[in-house]
Amino acid sequence: MIKKQRFSIRKFKTGVGSVLLATVIFGVPMFTDQTQMTSSIVFADTIDKSSLKQSGWTREDAALITQYYQQKGANGLTQKRVEDLIDWYNGSAQIKTLIPNYSINYSYFNDVLKGDMANPKSFTDTFINGVISAYSTRAVDSFKTEIDKKIDELKKSPNADKYSNIINQLEDVKNGITADKITNDSAGLAKKLNDLISEEALNNAVNNDSSKTAAEVAKFKSDNAEVLTKTPETVTVADKTAVEKALNEYNGLSPEAQAKLTDEKANLDALKAKIAEQEAQDKEVAKFKSDNAEVLTKTPETVTVADKTAVEKALNEYNGLSPEAQAKLTDEKANLDALKGKIAEQEAQDKEVAKFKSD
Repeated sequence: MIKKQRFSIRKFKTGVGSVLLATVIFGVPMFTDQTQMTSSIVFADTIDKSSLKQSGWTREDAALITQYYQQKGANGLTQKRVEDLIDWYNGSAQIKTLIPNYSINYSYFNDVLKGDMANPKSFTDTFINGVISAYSTRAVDSFKTEIDKKIDELKKSPNADKYSNIINQLEDVKNGITADKITNDSAGLAKKLNDLISEEALNNAVNNDSSKTAAEVAKFKSDNAEVLTKTPETVTVADKTAVEKALNEYNGLSPEAQAKLTDEKANLDALKAKIAEQEAQDKEVAKFKSDNAEVLTKTPETVTVADKTAVEKALNEYNGLSPEAQAKLTDEKANLDALKGKIAEQEAQDKEVAKFKSD
């Protein structure tokens, strides 16, 4: 339920109860003296705990959760870190479904995301950072142990010869695991494990007509795991090398392996096209800035009537740019409009002066 209420946040100090709880549960030190800046925050919509989901959280739920805790006094909390916490939680939970004995208990976060945190004021970005870091550090040894068990299980299987590529990749995953990897890419790690040891992945290794095909597909997905998570909405020019690498590797696969990667190929083609569009936009922007470099350094305080031609030229060129390029030049456009207005004022003043002298 959403109620209309107003809240005033005043200067106070907290910490003793929450410090003890955080220390006991997580083993991470917390600040015992948190001074909150006096401010007035008005929430147009007050979020009841009953409005929060009880399970199945996604990034879209972060806004409500953030506002709920902010209303409870969590002034150091941002929506971005709550989104990161949800991503980490979901990725870690998925890892646990793939290796059930992964000895990390995430039940505490169920309560947090449901709005049941005992001391809501302590739910801050710093708190989230510390908890995720502490949990991820403790998770490393457990992860390695469980992967070793899975490797041993696969080696003893009647189908061990068909699992050889999966075993090799699991060794690579285990050797490359770090607390930072669990902290920053639990979702990617879960996806990689799913591609290797899910029931579907293991069945494919056994049942495919060619175990080589399954190995090709698994290796391609593993080697290009990060770029394969990109979409045309999230890809940037910085991803160009990774996209081109993935496409080149795809072209080197057998026809049978390519046939199992039609969705990935379609997405990579879309990413390549989107990058080409972004590069064209960046080229437009760079050319505009280069062609109008001198006038773009002007300000309303330094511009003169003598700059009128250059200002008008820059505005005309801006109007000829693509909407995407224009969107990347909003500051430049605002300044040019201000220069044009200032020049008009100066011309009016010069006209007054000329008339006065002539009369």
